[in-house]
Amino acid sequence: MSVLSLFSAKINGGDGFDSPAPIVDLPGWTVFKQQQTEIYVITHNLGLCDPDRDMHVVVTPMSPHCIAVVESVDENSFRVSTWRTNEAPMQSDFMFIAKLAI
Repeated sequence: MSVLSLFSAKINGGDGFDSPAPIVDLPGWTVFKQQQTEIYVITHNLGLCDPDRDMHVVVTPMSPHCIAVVESVDENSFRVSTWRTNEAPMQSDFMFIAKLAI
């Protein structure tokens, strides 16, 4: 039988701009915004063996006319991108829920 854990947080659009920033209420988790793009890397250090099966992530933007997508889930992180509906990068706060089943 697998163990189920849920993780969730709100990420502010400017969080982690200069360097990885801790995520409130998730000890050991950080967010790092990659350069001037609207690509955010959330690091969790869970050491997943099969990331695509072990963790499912849903993200929701908190700005109108914005799209947020989980681009990848890796062993110790996942990547989120945000952009306007016209495909231009857009800074936006977003929330995520990650379900871990191992």
